[in-house]
Amino acid sequence: MRPTGREVPSSASADPSRSRKAAWPIVLGVMALFCGGVGLVGIPLAAAIKLFQADRGHRSVSSPDWWLTYRMVSFGVIMILSAILAIAGICLLRRRPAGRALHLVYGVLGTVYGLTCLLMVPFSLPKHVWPVEVAARIVLGCSEGSGILIYSVFVLIWFARPVIRQQVEAWRTGHNTGARQDRNRLNRS
Repeated sequence: MRPTGREVPSSASADPSRSRKAAWPIVLGVMALFCGGVGLVGIPLAAAIKLFQADRGHRSVSSPDWWLTYRMVSFGVIMILSAILAIAGICLLRRRPAGRALHLVYGVLGTVYGLTCLLMVPFSLPKHVWPVEVAARIVLGCSEGSGILIYSVFVLIWFARPVIRQQVEAWRTGHNTGARQDRNRLNRS
């Protein structure tokens, strides 16, 4: 078999510190930064819209008395989760071990919050009325909860993988970090 120049030596593939830079920190970092940024910008806008709707006195679907309090607390929790996710994304882009730790914190908190969303929406619905607004509340509440839940579970599974833990540990010890590699290349030139 003729060598093509693309083969990776077996010693390099076994040692994560000698292998080529992985692309997953960039992909997950950009996703986390984008989703965290959307949450940090979108939630204040949604809260402002809710406040303006409250001024009009229009309430299309009767809700329990606790629903508004739950939604405001929910907005606060999403802001915290979004901030954690955005910071975790920045850390991943910089290949800092804190990115993994923050993603795990997000994963645990997001799983709890996502399950809470999925459980709370049905309790907020009136038992005798099923207009379009109620269906919209179900869809929005469940999509919010399930979206956060799905990404949280994914993050927990992803960062539990041994190969990912080894790569993150290599960042801690300074092997194969993106910024350090770039500095070394510039210094050699």
